[in-house]
Amino acid sequence: MSVPMPTAHADPSDSQVNMYLAELQRRGVSYSTPDAVVFLGQASCNALHSGNSVQAVINQIQQSFTGHDTGIILGSAVTVFCSDELEALQAYINNNS
Repeated sequence: MSVPMPTAHADPSDSQVNMYLAELQRRGVSYSTPDAVVFLGQASCNALHSGNSVQAVINQIQQSFTGHDTGIILGSAVTVFCSDELEALQAYINNNS
């Protein structure tokens, strides 16, 4: 069962969007449109803020991306859009490495 991704609410600044997209490009992530992948990053943060587990968010992203790209997308989103979730992401990584 997949967890529905919450709607992205807060608009990121242009510099945040540019930083996020630059990191995805630098790491070789292919996506359909910049708007779609920015929305996905924001929705991932909103899902974490709403109490969804990191694994649930990963499962949702992996419906459209490889495992490798999913990690880059989520890591970049958390770093740029919701750094308050870095501790949860790091704990997940530490427990699943």
